[in-house]
Amino acid sequence: QLYARDDKNEGSLFYNGTLAQAAESVFLKVYADDKPYATERRTPGADKAYAFTVKLRPGLIKYKVEFGTSAGGTDTVTHTVTNLVCGDAYLIDGQSNAEATGPNNGPTEDPVTPLNDWIRSYGNQFEGTAAGGWGNAVRTHIWGKPNYGEHQIGAWGMTLATHLVNKYGIPICILNGAYGGTPIWHHQPNPADHFDTSGAFYGNPYKIYGCLLTRVTAAKLTHGIRGVFWHQGENDQGADGPTGGFGWQTYRQYFIEMAGAWKQDYPNIQRYIVFQV
Repeated sequence: QLYARDDKNEGSLFYNGTLAQAAESVFLKVYADDKPYATERRTPGADKAYAFTVKLRPGLIKYKVEFGTSAGGTDTVTHTVTNLVCGDAYLIDGQSNAEATGPNNGPTEDPVTPLNDWIRSYGNQFEGTAAGGWGNAVRTHIWGKPNYGEHQIGAWGMTLATHLVNKYGIPICILNGAYGGTPIWHHQPNPADHFDTSGAFYGNPYKIYGCLLTRVTAAKLTHGIRGVFWHQGENDQGADGPTGGFGWQTYRQYFIEMAGAWKQDYPNIQRYIVFQV
């Protein structure tokens, strides 16, 4: 999992739950690259609930968490979580140029193999679901193979993330929600339900927005998205929009409404990077 850093340059690791059996106390031990980083102890409530918050430093650091119970001065570890990082999270959205799943990797490169352990993604780009959970990002997958779209961020998404990791020395998470051949009005949220994922991508104009929001929410990054890269416009050059007019006539208003929805659902967005045909 990637925890997004905030404007104070730190991430917040929350570890909350309810014990199955009563205990004198519970503890949370955090390690940074296998070295002790923080230890917190709590007395569970009468309902056996507990809650921890630990601030993480961003950087090329892998965190490990051990949770357990204490009795008679003895700690017993009951759960361990590894491979946690703290860095920045971004979205990529648009049509095929943003989806970037073509054979753009060179004849000797394997697009399926993750290139960098510090580049993460969540869910399945092609299906628009949370299937696959967290994983190291890949450029693309091979058609017809299992898990097509899982942890996929596209060819230039991978180049972008690699550049950011190398330049700034922090992990990067990208969720790519782009879908080929779509006009901007297919990227609007359903006003009645921003999580609308019903129907087909080309049948429900709200599905693209709903699928991306569903993935970001499942990744617990709604308040951790730093920016969005929008690469779209080609499919709005004709007169086949919902109003029957040319795409340029309504494009501005659609973008304003879409960007407003982004700010509502991802309230900590700081940058909108827009490039289109």
